Amino acid sequence: MATTTKVEEAQERYLALISALDEVQEALDETKSLLRRFNPTGLSWRVKDKREMHALRVKAQDKLDDLRETAKHYERDMVAREWRP
Repeated sequence: MATTTKVEEAQERYLALISALDEVQEALDETKSLLRRFNPTGLSWRVKDKREMHALRVKAQDKLDDLRETAKHYERDMVAREWRP
């Protein structure tokens, strides 16, 4: 019975991770449309230009994709061990 609880806990944690990754993806998708409309006036050293903002978004997307790939690898390992920690 204790093993079942640990299995359920592992599955819940994994689902929470995937849900969080999906929320971050939604936020990044929103930034894509915001960047299309981004037209800053009066640029200063504190305001990044459109090109820099786009580069930051691409970098964040790459990191998210790497994390998602790591999560998939983790899921394969957990399934192979029948979700036992």
